[in-house]
Amino acid sequence: MKHRTFLRDKLKQILGLGFAAGDQGVIEIVEGNRKTLEEIKTSLGLPPDAVPDKVLEAVQALKAGLEKMK
Repeated sequence: MKHRTFLRDKLKQILGLGFAAGDQGVIEIVEGNRKTLEEIKTSLGLPPDAVPDKVLEAVQALKAGLEKMK
């Protein structure tokens, strides 16, 4: 139980939620972030199972391409 409480509090901290936030609020934020990440991967033409490093590489490549256009 102690570990679960620690994990819940850590998630709240990472997500920028106050310690008074309930478990449902944490779940909703995590689900929303998952959907956002899926949309980012799709927009970048990456597969749904792309690892975070590949997402970052694609974003950096996009940024470099945009800077060249300036």
